[in-house]
Amino acid sequence: MTTKSTTTVKRAGKVVPTGSSNTYRDEKLAAGIRASESNNYLEAVKQFSLIKPDTTTSLYLGGCARLELKYDVQAEEAIVDFSKCIQLSSQDDELPFSVEVWYKRALAYHQLRKYDEAIQDYSEFIRRCRSTGQQVEYEPHQGLIGRSATYQALNELDNALADANEAIKLTHHNDPYYLLCRASIYASRDEYKQAVDDINAATQLGCENDVEATFQRANVYVELEKHTNALKDYNKALKISSKPNEQSEICTRAGICSYTINDKPRAQQWFERALTLNPCNAQAYYHLGVIQREKGQYKDALKSLNLAHDYSPKHGDILIERALVHQHLGDVRAAKQDQKQAKHLNSSTSTVVTMLIERIKQIRHDKNRTGNATKTHYELALAYDGLINQKKDRNTKLEYYKTAVLEYRATIQADKQTVYPQAYALLALCQQKLHNFIESHEVHLEFYKILSKHKAAVYYWKSYLVEIEEQMRAGQLEPHLNQTSVSQLIHMELNRRKYLVDLETLTNDQQDLDKNQLNFYERMRIDLTDLLTAISILNLESEMIIINNAEDATNK
Repeated sequence: MTTKSTTTVKRAGKVVPTGSSNTYRDEKLAAGIRASESNNYLEAVKQFSLIKPDTTTSLYLGGCARLELKYDVQAEEAIVDFSKCIQLSSQDDELPFSVEVWYKRALAYHQLRKYDEAIQDYSEFIRRCRSTGQQVEYEPHQGLIGRSATYQALNELDNALADANEAIKLTHHNDPYYLLCRASIYASRDEYKQAVDDINAATQLGCENDVEATFQRANVYVELEKHTNALKDYNKALKISSKPNEQSEICTRAGICSYTINDKPRAQQWFERALTLNPCNAQAYYHLGVIQREKGQYKDALKSLNLAHDYSPKHGDILIERALVHQHLGDVRAAKQDQKQAKHLNSSTSTVVTMLIERIKQIRHDKNRTGNATKTHYELALAYDGLINQKKDRNTKLEYYKTAVLEYRATIQADKQTVYPQAYALLALCQQKLHNFIESHEVHLEFYKILSKHKAAVYYWKSYLVEIEEQMRAGQLEPHLNQTSVSQLIHMELNRRKYLVDLETLTNDQQDLDKNQLNFYERMRIDLTDLLTAISILNLESEMIIINNAEDATNK
């Protein structure tokens, strides 16, 4: 989903300067506005920056111009401008842009994938729209559709749909762009009929007369895998757009669409055209670099990826791709340096969340093609389990938890050959994250039964442990794991081995012909495990007593 943005925001029909008259300031303000209206945003930024001391107007319009440049370095500077504007406005809500600035800063945060901050600012914008007592009436629907897009980026689709529904209701179902935003959410939820219904409704409202609506319809068609329709809409949007940076973004999306259907020559043309329209388009440089690497044009690819990194220095994907190019060029040192930096960038919460959500989308997209239901359920479980670790909000964690548990259960159900015995162990650990100790205990015992019945399961389980230990040593653990959880998994295996030794010793005890010791051991083991599980439930604050300790205690 994309969000609407306007270059020069007006209030009561015109831009309102602040403070007393100042000829130099007014000249620079007018020059900046003229530059913005001519789509010369760099010049606009320059003119607004010359106004000293800062005013809410110069800061706000400077931030808007930076946003229109559509690359990360400028988005970060836009946040600085908007934050200063908010600070100046804090003493007087009647100052210009005291409401709109929250919406604009949210857009900047969203562009930088700082989704939690974006949601906070959208929420503040919505609150101010609903509580303002000013003469100019502010409508919250723009903030609602923006927040909806951010929720969708976080894969919080229920929240995204709720906001989109409210925005559509406030605009009396007459905004085709909003309907197409909701169509995108329906597509993400695999509710294709509803998505098509919204596309048809938007088309009847004349979405083809609006650049952003036509562009959004193209994006929805991509989600629905109707790439021919998407490319037609990208061309339509391109024809009616008058902004070079906007046209560049359209060309980039068209290039990605062409690449998806394996029309790489046409994709390269789209990316090159995007760069003629906006030489600062980091995404276009990145995708062009990928194609050049695939064609063996390593020096050209390096140039493209260097520029992509210059304009978007905090995207690890660019560095990973550039590392591949360095390897082909024989520069091992540069390749390792890029890999190290990419690893650092990709460890941030926002990056991990984005990566997991994209992975979920790709898995769901490919699920009908793979023919391996067990693997699909398992990979989805790992992704949702990883999201649990990234979220602080308990309600959000709970939604991801429910899905992760369902997918782990689906994996176990579909795994007739016991190729994924670790699904039991990971499910037990997942359940502990939200203190569901009884369910975790039951799964734990079920896991040991599977290992005792199927030799193949033991082989796959041990292979899995070797794999994650290697990942941990290399610092490449997946988001659903950390050093503690790996230790817990290894502990499970150690306890299993101890149990087998005890079992063999007691079974072969020639002096205990009635096997009283064996029966007592089995009974005590189960009773003590149940007891310690109960203690875990009563001791939630410390979280120190967990199922592994219970198993360890019974062995001792």
